[in-house]
Amino acid sequence: QGRDCLATLPTGFGKSMVYQLPAMWREEMDRPGVTVVVTPLLSLLRDQLRGCEDLDLNAAAWCGTADKRDTERIDRDLRLDADDGGPGIRLLYTTPESLGSNARLRDALRACARNGFLTSIAVDEAHCVASWGHDFRPAYLALKDFRDDVVGPGVPFQALTATATPRVKEQIVSALGLRDPALIATSLNRRNLRYEDVALAHLAAMAKETKERWPGSAGIVYARTRAECERLAALLQDKHDVDCEVFHAGRTGEALARTQGNWAGGDVHCVVATVAFGMGVDKADVRFVAHWGPPTTLEGLYQESGRAGRDSNPARCVMYVGSNELDELRKVTGGGGDAHAAVDAYARGVSRCRRVGLLEHFGERRAGGCGEGEERCDVC
Repeated sequence: QGRDCLATLPTGFGKSMVYQLPAMWREEMDRPGVTVVVTPLLSLLRDQLRGCEDLDLNAAAWCGTADKRDTERIDRDLRLDADDGGPGIRLLYTTPESLGSNARLRDALRACARNGFLTSIAVDEAHCVASWGHDFRPAYLALKDFRDDVVGPGVPFQALTATATPRVKEQIVSALGLRDPALIATSLNRRNLRYEDVALAHLAAMAKETKERWPGSAGIVYARTRAECERLAALLQDKHDVDCEVFHAGRTGEALARTQGNWAGGDVHCVVATVAFGMGVDKADVRFVAHWGPPTTLEGLYQESGRAGRDSNPARCVMYVGSNELDELRKVTGGGGDAHAAVDAYARGVSRCRRVGLLEHFGERRAGGCGEGEERCDVC
């Protein structure tokens, strides 16, 4: 129908198929058309490209790390008109910064739109527009101007996310300038995940649980800082014989890619990471996700816990937390606010279903606690 849309779908749902399926159809029918996919992380971009290769789907990437020869090839392809058969690329992955500042990319997309071959703009992980755009990724807020100045109103926007509260949805619609968008949503409930809060105990307890309860299974342990990641990984590896590696922004790109590859391939049991190891991590058989200390938001807790159980088999999502850590988080976040209050209420709650608490945070109401066919949380 050519309408803008905002799709709120749970982690592990397969949101990328929203733009990949039409591209696959165009490829099969030999019909030219390009969808631009805006992604927040280069690691996510690379994972998506690998997935397109597996699907024999003609996809390309134009970002700050792209090779000059690749961008020249993409530039020529995007400018092909109907007499030349139109562009061969079906999906073009990029970042908000590249769309906002790369004049050559903008000119090529303007030509593609003018020739009638720019089919849509997909903004993946669209909650970043609200959570990052006002702080350290202002290029997100320029996406509306990109539409107005470069591609025109006839090219629809698709905003896709798993972690948007009702307020964040309003912010996404406003920031992207979505016009009468179709609002598509399913329940964010992940029935196969068991949510637990555990008192922050000695690290040995977590190490023992990691080895005994999840032997040979893939898992992630999240910590808030790089230093804490290094400390936890060293203790788990050296003192408790847990096979793990660290992942945070202080390591080189080559080291991060190697760690992610080792973990995805099953050579490493556990990754100890900051939130840098979040969006775009797509491994089916992750059996546990642990947070060592509270995350800064419930959105983060849901997003990061959502790395678990993507094969639909049971998985556990554990937050190790104590009162001291919650008080420290209040200081780190500048005195609290709504985000801290939500995490605090979730973590300290001893009588309210964890699943219900998470779902209601995103505006999804339900009666009772964990139900039939759902992994029961520690409260239920």
